[in-house]
Amino acid sequence: MKRGGLSLKDARNSYHKKGISYFNNNSNNSNNSNNSNNEHNEHKEVENRDLNIDPNKIYIISCVCNQPSYIKMQDLSFKKYIKVPYEFIVFNDAKKWPDYTNFGDTNVYNNIRNTCSELNIRCFDIANDHHRYVPNASDRHSQSLRYIMKFVRANKARFWMIDSDMWPVTDMIEEDFTRYFNGEGTFVRQTRRNMIYAWPNLWFIDTNKVNVSDLEWDGFPHCDSGGKSQFWLKKNNRLNTVNWISHLESCNWGPQDIPVNMKFLENFLLNDPRNVNKKFWAELYNSQIFHVRAGSNWNGEGIKIHSIVKALLEKTL
Repeated sequence: MKRGGLSLKDARNSYHKKGISYFNNNSNNSNNSNNSNNEHNEHKEVENRDLNIDPNKIYIISCVCNQPSYIKMQDLSFKKYIKVPYEFIVFNDAKKWPDYTNFGDTNVYNNIRNTCSELNIRCFDIANDHHRYVPNASDRHSQSLRYIMKFVRANKARFWMIDSDMWPVTDMIEEDFTRYFNGEGTFVRQTRRNMIYAWPNLWFIDTNKVNVSDLEWDGFPHCDSGGKSQFWLKKNNRLNTVNWISHLESCNWGPQDIPVNMKFLENFLLNDPRNVNKKFWAELYNSQIFHVRAGSNWNGEGIKIHSIVKALLEKTL
């Protein structure tokens, strides 16, 4: 099924070449060295940042590379459905050059910062200039997660990682979070070639009691980003002690599977142009968290499809 626009390979290569051209025309070896130093300094800054952690709060973190309007929608959904004290923190992974993830719009980086400022959301920039040379979405994702994990490791708190195109769609109360933060955390199970690992875009970890010093979200052969988490999961029998999130998986559920209390999602689900053979492209986790998928444009669908999806979401959420 063709979903419009350039193919994934062509979309990535097109923007990647533009990015390299831009970089080469505006940089020299000295600047490249400065970029490396700046990246190191920014990593140290986030690692050493004093969050003034409130032990009663849940810290919701999201990595965002486009769609500032989604930040507003997440902020509204958190305020509506999260029934415990929390703070929403955005990691800005938008590129400052034309790229497939920002649909060629170099204003996205500043728009994310401005949106966070408007909503009084703490926003940390991810040092990603080197991604001009890294077209692969999984590799980029893994590298950005390294940066986020420095922040997580440096603070003792209950952290909830949520993808930038996910929203809670029903009340989430203290009992829910007690369950999610029970034991050594809650994750989405991924399986490739008999390797079991955690999906890095949705997880719950309480670093007051869970050791994440060696939890890595890098890729691994035959896996996507998060593949290396399999080694952390194998330690201390975690495969059997962590909690796994059940979900209605992309292209494996249809109209007959929509939970009764989720009928308000029906308009979006039935009209999503990315559906395949009457199966929904979007996902639903524990009948609590709705995921539209591919919000970062990792699959190169382009701005037209994402504009349709955004309009449907605004009507639904």
